[in-house]
Formats: sequence, C-alpha cells, structure tokens
Amino acid sequence: MKKFCSLLFFIIIFQLNAQENNVENLINQFYVKLCDQDFEGIIELFDWNIMEYNFNEYLKIVPMISPISNGTQYPGFDYYNKINVLAKSIREIETLIFSLLLPLDYHHLLEGRPFPYPRSSPEILNEREINTFLNYLDYNRLERLSIVKIEIVYQELQFSERQKRIIENQKKVYGFDETIEYSILYLFEGKYYIGGITLCKYGEIWYIHTLGSSLLNINLGRLNSINE
Repeated sequence: MKKFCSLLFFIIIFQLNAQENNVENLINQFYVKLCDQDFEGIIELFDWNIMEYNFNEYLKIVPMISPISNGTQYPGFDYYNKINVLAKSIREIETLIFSLLLPLDYHHLLEGRPFPYPRSSPEILNEREINTFLNYLDYNRLERLSIVKIEIVYQELQFSERQKRIIENQKKVYGFDETIEYSILYLFEGKYYIGGITLCKYGEIWYIHTLGSSLLNINLGRLNSINE
C-alpha cells in the first residue's frame, strides 16, 4: 500500500511539473517573440482560432445581455466573432507594448483618450511633439525586456471550490479543458512592471487566452509599474 501511495504521489507531482513546464514554455515563447518583434508569431499563441464560443451558455451566467458594441459574440456570425476575438487579442498585445515603450504622460492613449489630454489649444501637433512620440515607438527597445519571475496567481484561491465552479461555467462558454492565471514580473530599461496572463488548455495544447488576470484585476494587456 505504501508503494502504491508513493507511486501515486510521484505521478501527481510529475503531472503538475509537466503542466508547469508546458505553461512556462508557452510564456517563454511569448517573451521571445515579443523581444524579436515577431508580432505575427505572437498572435498564433492565442486561442482566438481554436475557441468554440457557446452563446447559449454565456446567457446562463450573465445578469444582462451586452450590446453589440461590446463585442458580444452573437450566434450566426462565427467568422466575424473570430475576427472580433482576434482584434481583441491584438489590442492587448499593442497595449502591453505601449505600456512599456510610452512614458506615463502618454498612457491616456491606453485609456481611449487622445494625447495631449486635455489639449490646451486647437493647434495641430508640432514637429517636436511628433518626433518625440515616434522616438518612443522604437520597437527595437523590446530587446531590453526581461522576465524576472513567473508565478501562479493566488494559488489557494485559484484552486478553491468557488473558483472551480466559476471555471466550470467558463469551460461551457469557451470550450477549453483547463485554465490557469499567472503573474509576470518584467524588467524593462531599469523599471519593474507586473502583468498578468491567463492560459487555456484545449486538448493537450496550451494557448494564451488573455494578457491579463481577473484575480489580479489586470486586464487588456495593461502593465502596472511598481517603481511609481
């Protein structure tokens, strides 16, 4: 009996380690492609093309029906729905990149507001303002990005019975088999940033679901600077 228990314990630990390795390998692929500016490669790591969205199951877990403008995936528009999810993933990638490259003065752009905001005069941007902005958008700077730490978000909470019930409902909507949220500590040009990433497993393959973490309240690719 002791040998059986020891073997069972070994199998469980092996499975957990194997899952962690697969997940961290996916995060590493994302990091490498980001540094290499392989934006087309990054989007293929997302689940936009594998997800099987179930609108009927979605209606069972929401208090109200969202308007079309919110990107709700209404039935009968399967192709358009995939494009909408793809566009959402692209916006998250852009937001993460701009969170790194742009100083705080420009973060109005990440919040759907123009820069400068508020504008003190109706004049068009001058040459200095244009050149300053374009200099910030030097994607070669992404080579300086490094990942300091990857960690499961609130492990006890994430694997609690309450969270499992939430995930079971999400499985019915999105069609994944497993999901897990991680926090990522980035270092970029001497500053530290904390971000989230939610991964979903379909069959035997893990994909990025979103560049955010609901448990950390970090969504849509945003990064929080921890130097401020």
